[in-house]
Amino acid sequence: MSPEALAALLRAGEGATIEFKRELPDIERVGATLCAFANGAGGHLIVGIRDDGFAAGVADPEDAADGIREAASRLLPTQPVEVMQIEYRGVPFIVARVEAAPKPPVLYWHADGEEVAYVRIDASTRRASRADLKASWNARGFDTDDDDLDDDEVDALVRMRAMTHTGLRSVVTGLKRGTRAGRNLVKALQRRGYLVRDADGRLALTPLAHAALDRRGR
Repeated sequence: MSPEALAALLRAGEGATIEFKRELPDIERVGATLCAFANGAGGHLIVGIRDDGFAAGVADPEDAADGIREAASRLLPTQPVEVMQIEYRGVPFIVARVEAAPKPPVLYWHADGEEVAYVRIDASTRRASRADLKASWNARGFDTDDDDLDDDEVDALVRMRAMTHTGLRSVVTGLKRGTRAGRNLVKALQRRGYLVRDADGRLALTPLAHAALDRRGR
C-alpha cells in the first residue's frame, strides 16, 4: 500500500470497513475487529491514527505488527490478513488489510477458549446475533436457511455439540456407519456454514449451527 492510498483511507474516516487505533489495543479486541471485517465486506485496521484522524504514528511498529499477526492466527477458519508498515508524514503506521471471507462465518478464538462471531455495524464491532449474521450473509448471496437440515445432519450437530474438540474426530469417523459417509456429511455441513475447521484441523460448531439446534430444541 502506498502513502497516497493510506491518505485516502484516512480521509474516508472510520466506518464499516475502516477502524482507527492510536496504539494497538488488547489483542482480543484486535481479533474481534479482524473477525468482523472478514464476516462483512473486508476492511482495514489502521494503527497510529487517533479517532479524530490525527496522524500520530506508532511508537513500536514491530510490536504492533506482531500483535495483529497473533490476533489473526486465532481466526477460525484461517483468513489471509496482510500486515503492512507504511511511512506517512515522516512517521510509521501499521495497516492490516482483511478480505471478505469466501465462506463465512468466521469466528475468533479467544484466549479463554470461547469462539465468537463478530460483525461490523457502521464504525462499531460487536458480537454477532443470528440476525446480524443472516443479514450479512444474505447481502453476499449466501443461503442461510437452516430449516432444510435433514435428520442425519441434525443428529451429527447434536453429537458434536456434546463433545470437546479432541473428541470430534471420533464422532466424524463414526457418522452414518462409515468414514467416507461421515467425511461427506461434515463437508456438507462446512459448505453450508454449520462447521468450521481451524488451522490444526479441529472442528467447531458455528453460531449458525447453535441457533439451528436451539430453535429445534436439540
